[in-house]
Amino acid sequence: MRMSSQTKGITKLLAAIVIVIIVVAAVAAWQAPSLFSQPATSPSPSPSANPSSSPAVTLPEMTLTVIGANGDQVVLHADDIAALDAYTENAGYKSSGGYIAAVGSYTGVPILTLCDLVGGITSTQTLTITASDGYSMVYTYDQANGNGFTTYDPVTGSEKEATQPMTMTANYLMDGAVLPSEQGPLRIGVLGPEGLLTEGHFWTKMVSKIEVTNNVRDWTVTVDSTGDTEPYSMDRQDWTADYNHFTLEWTDDNGNVWAGTALWRWVSWYNYNGGISNDTLDQGYSVKIISGDGYSATLEDTSVWLNDNIIVAGTLNGAVLSEPYWPLTIVGSDVTGQQKVKNIVEIQIVLNPSASSSASPSPSSSPAAPTTPTVTTTPAPTVAPTATPSPTATANPTSNPTAAPTATPSPSAAPSQYDLLITGTEQVTMSSTEFEAEVSQVSSSYTDSKDNVWTGTTLYRLVYWATTNGAITDAAISDGYVAKVIASDGTVLALNDSRVKENKDIFIANLVNGEAIDADSGPLRLTGDDLGGGKERLKCITEIQIIPMNRNITLTVTAANGTSVTLFANDLASIESITANGGTRSSSGKLSNYGAYTGVSMLTLLQPFGLTSSNTIKVTASDGYATTYTYGALSGEGAVAYDSSGNQVTASSLTMILGYQLDGASLAVDPGPLRSILVGPDGYYTTGSMSAKMVVAIEII
Repeated sequence: MRMSSQTKGITKLLAAIVIVIIVVAAVAAWQAPSLFSQPATSPSPSPSANPSSSPAVTLPEMTLTVIGANGDQVVLHADDIAALDAYTENAGYKSSGGYIAAVGSYTGVPILTLCDLVGGITSTQTLTITASDGYSMVYTYDQANGNGFTTYDPVTGSEKEATQPMTMTANYLMDGAVLPSEQGPLRIGVLGPEGLLTEGHFWTKMVSKIEVTNNVRDWTVTVDSTGDTEPYSMDRQDWTADYNHFTLEWTDDNGNVWAGTALWRWVSWYNYNGGISNDTLDQGYSVKIISGDGYSATLEDTSVWLNDNIIVAGTLNGAVLSEPYWPLTIVGSDVTGQQKVKNIVEIQIVLNPSASSSASPSPSSSPAAPTTPTVTTTPAPTVAPTATPSPTATANPTSNPTAAPTATPSPSAAPSQYDLLITGTEQVTMSSTEFEAEVSQVSSSYTDSKDNVWTGTTLYRLVYWATTNGAITDAAISDGYVAKVIASDGTVLALNDSRVKENKDIFIANLVNGEAIDADSGPLRLTGDDLGGGKERLKCITEIQIIPMNRNITLTVTAANGTSVTLFANDLASIESITANGGTRSSSGKLSNYGAYTGVSMLTLLQPFGLTSSNTIKVTASDGYATTYTYGALSGEGAVAYDSSGNQVTASSLTMILGYQLDGASLAVDPGPLRSILVGPDGYYTTGSMSAKMVVAIEII
């Protein structure tokens, strides 16, 4: 039978298809051993265990230095890192306050892959990972291999043991997108197929260096109280996380530099993590530091609280302490020879006999007798007491509690309607309906150590609301601002914009466990995982002030005894402000720099630092200019005043302030961001020599 041309074409096509199938099958058979072979057994998943292709997105510029134990070093950039085998799995972390965060799918390079570039890591070595901002964390060999982490359920936050291997990685993607600049371009994470959480302090951000180092000895110090409370353990890595944020240094008489954290932070840590309640601490305590050889020293709470001159040191001249000081030793200018306890193994809070020994209460339980603390964002200097809030060098709350009433009130019913004042250059009232609308738009939540879930909207969202509802303009806060949160009892907390912006972990809550907050704590409460402790979590919020202040404000104040502290915008905003008119008159008679200045009284600012009538004040500017004022000059003594026509007049009163605003706007870098100037109710000009611009330092002589 003769085939048609069409039939021949079909036959040829079928033959071609058969040939292609045979070729594909042959290639597949040739590849089968590599496709189905298992990776060699290792302590953690090999990068090929769950490989992902090279990232589809372009990685940002980055530099990662990897250093081996033998001194070998490689410097990797974005293209180098993208070329390495990637690993993708789910993960997230749980903060010390119980907050579940950063849950998602991560892609990065396994740490072991990076270590292998410089000779690997052995069981006698550790891994030091350093961020671009100086933060560092030392990881054990087991942790580098994905082991030795406490893991938690990503939904409930409850502790849950991993049943499948986990991998420690340097991540550059989350949910397929590059990490934001404040987290990346590289961030450490611990990934696994179960998507379990690990502790937040292991998630080092902005990683710039990975170094294989000699083994670091692990240690644990017990923190407990004499009451009916549970002992907690502070280990090396917990302490390192605190140390990275709150480092203090002290130089002894031999020039040795000791570094660590303040003893009062250990008390705060125990309180913050639920070990002991604020009410119990407010009734008085002492702190007993116990050495491994049994020696101990006891310090009273009045000398410990907010005192940065009593330091629990872990390093000496930049190196980890050795025997007999290891792991920790008490040092500092306020520590006597008998109090210098070495080889610390326990820190015990000894309660006064009248104190109730209770752990921190759940917000949903019946509250203990209230106190009325005065809170600022930083502890007061120990130079001299003052009745006004006093800033210091570190951003932490201060508290001056009054005696608690003896009766324990029952919780009051939560109000159904409430108002929140939002004050910028104008004051606007935010109703409860408007607040709840913001919560529905941008919601944030936080689970405290007692598993109470607080829900509300971020402080940053309320700043945004203020700019869209007439309280303040975007232009007014473009150079920076301070958000000052005020409670009904006058307690305040001032936060720099760098701490507030885009931060979902500082928020105003209106619900706890899904219910309205009772009237004793609410209806609104400042809370969140990024607040430093219980004293920063203000109750009964009534007002939020948005104060335009240059975010670059830095002021060094040197006390009469030579102690220096550094103040920032939020520290100054915590002090009662003065607004009054003033200006300057030059030696040639020119009138200038006139307007309504807002700032803090120099007398109020400096009295906590030991200022007396026998002192003079030296003010230094960023350009090196310096001038001095007598004590009397701070109250206008000897100042010559002029009216708007330049005629000499007599002022009814004058006050020298350190101004940070002019006519409601933050001072520019020149003549600010801080300026000393005489102001008063008359609004007169004063001699130009009585004003200094661009102030960066004040010294009491």
